[in-house]
Amino acid sequence: MRVFPRLLLFSAGVLCCRAEEFTLLDGRVLRDAEVLRQGVDELQIRHEGGIQKVKFDLLPRGLQERFGMTPEQVEARNGELRRAAESRRAARKEEEERHRARLAAAGEHPRYLGGADVLALVRSVETLGAGEAEYLAAEWNRREAERLRLESEAARFAGEAASLRAAFDAARRKSLRERQSQNEQKARLTALREQLGEALKQLEQLEKDNELLRQENKTLWKARSAWGTNTVVLPSPVVVPPVRTFRPAAPVRPAVRPARAAPAAVKPAAVRPAKVISSQTN
Repeated sequence: MRVFPRLLLFSAGVLCCRAEEFTLLDGRVLRDAEVLRQGVDELQIRHEGGIQKVKFDLLPRGLQERFGMTPEQVEARNGELRRAAESRRAARKEEEERHRARLAAAGEHPRYLGGADVLALVRSVETLGAGEAEYLAAEWNRREAERLRLESEAARFAGEAASLRAAFDAARRKSLRERQSQNEQKARLTALREQLGEALKQLEQLEKDNELLRQENKTLWKARSAWGTNTVVLPSPVVVPPVRTFRPAAPVRPAVRPARAAPAAVKPAAVRPAKVISSQTN
């Protein structure tokens, strides 16, 4: 039971050693702070709010001296870094000049292009803007410089290409949309042409059928004129049945008989006296 208090006191001592507060010049307080990494002019600090980088000019004087971050020390380190970078650039430039001399002796020269050269190359196959051509020229020159291991020129062309890349991508997207729209219009035009071809074929077939009907009509009228009858026989294999004209029957009306007149009165026959023929003797 006596071990527990000792462990508790030991843990509290460790936390007290690590629990440090950094009060920055901008008023922020970093509690439970711990320096993870020291840079040229900044500290990477982990605290209860997370991990962040703090510039040397935000540290109070005590912390600057503690971590070697006073303005004089930072300026001295930056000067050393600048001199080292300049020395490396000078050495790289000298090496590049020697390499260029070796290339010239071997007959190797960088084949650099300009925007006008790119436009002249692709004018027959694709339409490009001036900005797009300049980007492509910079990319070509960068690769050409890298091929010949001319690092400084490769870096310069890479910077030019990076500055032109956004405009190039925007122009490419616009060109792609226009090309897609053109392809859709071409597809619609092709479909309309196919429909027009089918319609022309149907029209041609209808004209043939119409001409055939006209010829049959002429043959029919010639036969009727020649025979004077309603029966027409066309040449084989077409046989036209007799043409008969049917007229609708007239409606049957009931016969109306005249009314009979009353019989006239019969008069008695006149009686004439018998004629007396006397016989005379000669």
